[in-house]
Amino acid sequence: MVSSYEEISRYKSLGADFFIFDVLVANSVEESAKYDFYIKSAKRNGSKYFEIAWTGNEEDHYEVYRSSDGEDVLIGQLSGCTYRDEEKLEGGRLYGYYVRNKETGSLTPVYYTSVIDKPSKLSVKRLSETQVAVQWGKVMNANGYAVKRSIADGEYTVVKICFNGDETEFVDDYLEGASYRVQAYTTIGNRRYYSGYSKKIE
Repeated sequence: MVSSYEEISRYKSLGADFFIFDVLVANSVEESAKYDFYIKSAKRNGSKYFEIAWTGNEEDHYEVYRSSDGEDVLIGQLSGCTYRDEEKLEGGRLYGYYVRNKETGSLTPVYYTSVIDKPSKLSVKRLSETQVAVQWGKVMNANGYAVKRSIADGEYTVVKICFNGDETEFVDDYLEGASYRVQAYTTIGNRRYYSGYSKKIE
Protein backbone atom coordinates (compact mmCIF):
# COMPACT_ATOMS: atom_id res chain seq x y z
CA MET A 1 0.00 0.00 0.00
CA VAL A 2 1.28 3.44 -0.91
CA SER A 3 1.02 5.25 2.40
CA SER A 4 3.26 8.29 2.44
CA TYR A 5 3.88 11.36 0.34
CA GLU A 6 7.44 10.23 -0.40
CA GLU A 7 6.19 6.93 -1.84
CA ILE A 8 3.55 8.65 -3.98
CA SER A 9 6.16 11.09 -5.29
CA ARG A 10 8.33 8.12 -6.22
CA TYR A 11 5.50 6.56 -8.22
CA LYS A 12 4.88 9.87 -9.97
CA SER A 13 8.55 10.19 -10.87
CA LEU A 14 8.30 6.79 -12.57
CA GLY A 15 5.49 8.11 -14.73
CA ALA A 16 2.83 6.00 -13.01
CA ASP A 17 0.16 8.70 -12.98
CA PHE A 18 -2.51 6.11 -13.76
CA PHE A 19 -2.54 4.97 -10.11
CA ILE A 20 -5.77 5.81 -8.30
CA PHE A 21 -5.62 5.74 -4.51
CA ASP A 22 -8.38 5.12 -2.02
CA VAL A 23 -9.01 7.71 0.65
CA LEU A 24 -6.13 7.12 3.03
CA VAL A 25 -5.98 8.23 6.63
CA ALA A 26 -3.68 6.78 9.27
CA ASN A 27 -6.43 6.25 11.80
CA SER A 28 -5.69 2.71 12.93
CA VAL A 29 -3.20 1.76 15.62
CA GLU A 30 -1.02 -0.07 13.10
CA GLU A 31 -1.05 2.73 10.54
CA SER A 32 -0.65 5.63 12.96
CA ALA A 33 2.37 3.97 14.52
CA LYS A 34 4.26 4.65 11.28
CA TYR A 35 3.85 8.42 11.62
CA ASP A 36 4.51 11.10 14.21
CA PHE A 37 1.11 12.60 13.42
CA TYR A 38 -1.71 12.05 10.95
CA ILE A 39 -4.94 13.48 9.58
CA LYS A 40 -7.69 12.50 12.02
CA SER A 41 -10.76 13.99 10.32
CA ALA A 42 -11.82 15.53 7.04
CA LYS A 43 -15.08 16.97 5.81
CA ARG A 44 -16.18 18.56 2.55
CA ASN A 45 -19.03 20.98 1.93
CA GLY A 46 -19.58 20.29 -1.77
CA SER A 47 -17.14 22.46 -3.71
CA LYS A 48 -17.30 25.29 -1.13
CA TYR A 49 -14.54 24.16 1.22
CA PHE A 50 -12.58 21.18 2.50
CA GLU A 51 -11.55 21.06 6.15
CA ILE A 52 -8.94 18.78 7.67
CA ALA A 53 -7.78 18.31 11.25
CA TRP A 54 -4.70 16.43 12.41
CA THR A 55 -3.08 15.17 15.56
CA GLY A 56 -0.11 17.10 16.94
CA ASN A 57 1.00 19.95 19.13
CA GLU A 58 -1.24 23.00 18.71
CA GLU A 59 1.77 25.26 19.31
CA ASP A 60 3.86 23.78 16.48
CA HIS A 61 3.97 25.37 13.04
CA TYR A 62 2.55 23.46 10.08
CA GLU A 63 2.42 23.67 6.29
CA VAL A 64 -0.62 22.35 4.42
CA TYR A 65 -0.22 21.11 0.83
CA ARG A 66 -2.76 20.27 -1.87
CA SER A 67 -1.79 17.94 -4.70
CA SER A 68 -3.51 17.43 -8.05
CA ASP A 69 -2.33 16.19 -11.45
CA GLY A 70 1.22 15.77 -10.13
CA GLU A 71 1.49 19.34 -8.84
CA ASP A 72 1.91 20.07 -5.12
CA VAL A 73 0.88 23.52 -3.89
CA LEU A 74 1.57 25.02 -0.47
CA ILE A 75 -1.83 26.41 0.50
CA GLY A 76 -1.42 27.26 4.18
CA GLN A 77 1.03 27.94 7.01
CA LEU A 78 -0.28 28.06 10.56
CA SER A 79 -0.03 27.16 14.21
CA GLY A 80 -2.80 24.81 15.28
CA CYS A 81 -4.18 21.56 13.94
CA THR A 82 -7.13 22.53 11.72
CA TYR A 83 -7.16 24.03 8.23
CA ARG A 84 -9.99 24.93 5.86
CA ASP A 85 -9.29 25.09 2.12
CA GLU A 86 -11.84 27.54 0.72
CA GLU A 87 -10.53 27.75 -2.83
CA LYS A 88 -13.10 26.85 -5.47
CA LEU A 89 -11.96 23.45 -6.73
CA GLU A 90 -12.84 21.88 -10.05
CA GLY A 91 -15.27 18.98 -9.91
CA GLY A 92 -14.38 15.54 -11.21
CA ARG A 93 -10.73 15.67 -10.15
CA LEU A 94 -8.84 13.88 -7.42
CA TYR A 95 -7.13 16.06 -4.80
CA GLY A 96 -4.64 15.01 -2.16
CA TYR A 97 -3.91 16.83 1.09
CA TYR A 98 -1.00 16.38 3.44
CA VAL A 99 0.54 18.34 6.31
CA ARG A 100 4.17 18.99 7.22
CA ASN A 101 5.37 19.84 10.73
CA LYS A 102 7.91 22.65 10.20
CA GLU A 103 9.65 21.93 13.52
CA THR A 104 10.27 18.23 12.89
CA GLY A 105 9.90 17.93 9.12
CA SER A 106 7.45 15.05 9.60
CA LEU A 107 4.67 14.47 7.07
CA THR A 108 1.19 13.02 7.46
CA PRO A 109 -0.06 10.35 5.07
CA VAL A 110 -1.90 11.83 2.09
CA TYR A 111 -5.68 12.14 2.33
CA TYR A 112 -7.37 11.90 -1.06
CA THR A 113 -10.77 13.35 -1.90
CA SER A 114 -12.77 14.33 -4.95
CA VAL A 115 -15.07 17.32 -5.48
CA ILE A 116 -18.66 16.72 -6.48
CA ASP A 117 -21.75 18.70 -5.46
CA LYS A 118 -24.85 16.96 -4.15
CA PRO A 119 -27.98 17.05 -6.33
CA SER A 120 -30.63 19.71 -5.73
CA LYS A 121 -34.06 20.65 -7.10
CA LEU A 122 -35.55 17.23 -6.35
CA SER A 123 -39.20 16.61 -7.18
CA VAL A 124 -41.59 13.68 -7.40
CA LYS A 125 -44.21 13.79 -10.15
CA ARG A 126 -47.18 11.43 -10.24
CA LEU A 127 -47.37 9.93 -13.73
CA SER A 128 -50.31 7.59 -13.19
CA GLU A 129 -52.01 5.59 -10.47
CA THR A 130 -49.11 3.16 -10.50
CA GLN A 131 -46.01 5.23 -11.38
CA VAL A 132 -44.07 8.30 -10.23
CA ALA A 133 -41.08 10.15 -11.70
CA VAL A 134 -38.26 11.28 -9.42
CA GLN A 135 -36.37 14.22 -10.95
CA TRP A 136 -33.35 16.30 -9.94
CA GLY A 137 -31.06 18.98 -11.32
CA LYS A 138 -27.96 18.09 -13.30
CA VAL A 139 -24.71 18.28 -11.30
CA MET A 140 -21.63 19.74 -12.98
CA ASN A 141 -18.99 17.11 -13.77
CA ALA A 142 -21.16 14.25 -12.53
CA ASN A 143 -20.74 10.94 -14.36
CA GLY A 144 -23.91 9.50 -12.87
CA TYR A 145 -26.27 9.28 -9.92
CA ALA A 146 -27.46 6.83 -7.28
CA VAL A 147 -31.13 6.95 -6.30
CA LYS A 148 -32.09 5.62 -2.88
CA ARG A 149 -35.58 4.92 -1.59
CA SER A 150 -37.09 4.52 1.86
CA ILE A 151 -40.53 3.16 2.73
CA ALA A 152 -42.29 4.52 5.83
CA ASP A 153 -39.06 6.10 7.18
CA GLY A 154 -37.21 2.80 6.94
CA GLU A 155 -33.64 2.27 5.74
CA TYR A 156 -32.66 3.83 2.41
CA THR A 157 -31.63 1.32 -0.25
CA VAL A 158 -30.32 1.84 -3.78
CA VAL A 159 -33.05 1.39 -6.38
CA LYS A 160 -31.32 2.90 -9.40
CA ILE A 161 -27.79 3.69 -10.63
CA CYS A 162 -27.72 6.17 -13.52
CA PHE A 163 -24.55 5.76 -15.58
CA ASN A 164 -24.94 9.04 -17.46
CA GLY A 165 -24.47 12.48 -15.93
CA ASP A 166 -27.26 13.84 -18.14
CA GLU A 167 -29.79 11.30 -16.84
CA THR A 168 -31.77 13.15 -14.18
CA GLU A 169 -34.99 11.16 -13.88
CA PHE A 170 -36.01 7.81 -12.41
CA VAL A 171 -39.44 6.27 -12.96
CA ASP A 172 -40.61 4.11 -10.07
CA ASP A 173 -43.72 2.23 -9.04
CA TYR A 174 -45.98 4.28 -6.81
CA LEU A 175 -45.51 3.11 -3.23
CA GLU A 176 -47.34 4.56 -0.25
CA GLY A 177 -44.94 6.26 2.16
CA ALA A 178 -41.96 6.27 -0.20
CA SER A 179 -39.28 8.95 0.02
CA TYR A 180 -36.15 9.42 -2.11
CA ARG A 181 -32.72 10.99 -1.99
CA VAL A 182 -30.02 11.12 -4.64
CA GLN A 183 -26.22 11.17 -4.74
CA ALA A 184 -24.08 12.31 -7.66
CA TYR A 185 -20.80 10.62 -8.42
CA THR A 186 -17.72 11.30 -10.50
CA THR A 187 -15.55 8.51 -11.89
CA ILE A 188 -11.76 8.77 -11.76
CA GLY A 189 -9.93 5.75 -13.08
CA ASN A 190 -12.08 2.81 -12.03
CA ARG A 191 -13.29 4.41 -8.79
CA ARG A 192 -16.50 6.28 -8.05
CA TYR A 193 -16.42 9.26 -5.68
CA TYR A 194 -19.85 10.19 -4.33
CA SER A 195 -21.32 13.49 -3.22
CA GLY A 196 -23.30 13.97 -0.07
CA TYR A 197 -27.01 13.14 -0.09
CA SER A 198 -29.61 15.46 -1.51
CA LYS A 199 -32.51 16.50 0.68
CA LYS A 200 -35.14 13.79 0.81
CA ILE A 201 -38.30 14.19 -1.23
CA GLU A 202 -41.62 12.39 -0.77
